[in-house]
Amino acid sequence: MKQLKGENEMPYITVESGQLTIAQKEELISKLTDISSKIMNIPQDSFMVAIKELPNKNIGIGGKSIAIIKEEYMARMGEVKNKLVFYIQKYKNFSKILKLWGIW
Repeated sequence: MKQLKGENEMPYITVESGQLTIAQKEELISKLTDISSKIMNIPQDSFMVAIKELPNKNIGIGGKSIAIIKEEYMARMGEVKNKLVFYIQKYKNFSKILKLWGIW
């Protein structure tokens, strides 16, 4: 009996990432399985997907943990928002321009 392509294969997909929501995990599992099945011509039921979550303090980029990078980013965004609020209050027409640009 001739073996069909993909028969008896059980691909295993592993994803390592930061923390994800339940909805993100479900979407990731679904889409990875779907596209992999199409590319490899193997039934979706044959795929296993594992997600390994790492805390942001355990992942680093450029010598800083993701936790620190996110804190710094949020601080900068807070500064930008405060500046925008100041300019909007100072220049009332400025808010109209921001609305036209889709920024505010």
